[in-house]
Amino acid sequence: MIKDEMLIRMIEEASKSLAQVDGYQNCNQLVPSYNALLQAAKANHPNDPCLGALERLNKEEDDVSAMVLRVLLGQMRIALESLQGAQAAPMSPSSPER
Repeated sequence: MIKDEMLIRMIEEASKSLAQVDGYQNCNQLVPSYNALLQAAKANHPNDPCLGALERLNKEEDDVSAMVLRVLLGQMRIALESLQGAQAAPMSPSSPER
């Protein structure tokens, strides 16, 4: 299992590279990598509604532009970061586990 921290690093690296690409350029060759990242994120958080709303891409059927891929990677990164924050949030003083 790939930890969320590693997934976020991989997404950030891909996003940096995509920032330099014309938004309308076809990026279908990156679809397998996106799908692998998404699969790992969903495996880590199977019940998360934000990650659950993101769908796998099909490089034969979908016309995936750099702009679309930047948006999808950004959504995945934000969802993973918010989940990390939720896991790291301190328990309230009235919590019975304390």
